[in-house]
Amino acid sequence: MLSLNHIATIDGSAVPTFDFVRVARGGSASSNVVSIDTARVRRLVAELPKRHRMIVVWRYGLDGLTLSRREVAERLRLSPVVVCRAEREALRLLHDRALSPRDEREAA
Repeated sequence: MLSLNHIATIDGSAVPTFDFVRVARGGSASSNVVSIDTARVRRLVAELPKRHRMIVVWRYGLDGLTLSRREVAERLRLSPVVVCRAEREALRLLHDRALSPRDEREAA
């Protein structure tokens, strides 16, 4: 799950963040939340394969317009099921990259 409406306070300033949550079966979501800043999320999204990137941008309104899964499917001429699978894969990639030690070194 990707939450786009979280606000964190950093050095006294409100900063929008994204939460990536992966919940294993029987697990707790609260122990799997990773909050990162908007700029980093946009960089991670930009690194996704083109189809995955387009799906995430459109589904979560990163360009200002949020589309339904069906609308994304129509734009890409894919079935909603294929869009759902690609979206899930894109979110998994984002989550994994957000936790990647390589990504942490590059951000520093």
